[in-house]
Amino acid sequence: ALGADPQLAPLVAARPGRRSPGAVDGFELAVRAMVGQQISVSAARTLLGRIAAVHGSSATLGSRTWQLFPTPAQLAGVDPASLPMPRARGQAVVALAQAVDAGRVVLDAGADREATTTGLQHLPGIGPWTAQYVGAPRRPSGPTVVERDPEGGGRSLLHQLVEEQHVRVGERAHGHVL
Repeated sequence: ALGADPQLAPLVAARPGRRSPGAVDGFELAVRAMVGQQISVSAARTLLGRIAAVHGSSATLGSRTWQLFPTPAQLAGVDPASLPMPRARGQAVVALAQAVDAGRVVLDAGADREATTTGLQHLPGIGPWTAQYVGAPRRPSGPTVVERDPEGGGRSLLHQLVEEQHVRVGERAHGHVL
């Protein structure tokens, strides 16, 4: 999608495959890291899409409807056995959602890295690598303005678009379109 922008196209072409590090939402980043372990990227994308479809919300902007990733509150009360993954991993995802929803673990931009990493490692199913990956200062530190509809490739840009349009789904606006 960024390659379609006349100003960004040369930069994108010079660095094929490069992604901007981080994620719009720390909770979503954590869930993606947990779900994506030991499975292919394609399989992880499918599982995360199912989670978003069943437990997330949607937002309509103009003529497009976007599927939003669930908030911690939306996943905190889910039966782990209903998640499309091994039971232990489902339990770990729900435990993470409960900890973030209760404020015991903070994954927002600007959160204290050491406290985040330590808090994550106290949760079931999260080891040192995942905790360090999620706790790393890789998330955006402030809002980004999106000046046009991110047709087709706006996966990590939806959060900013939702904020720009002053649309709120639940208590938090979450970003990945699956």
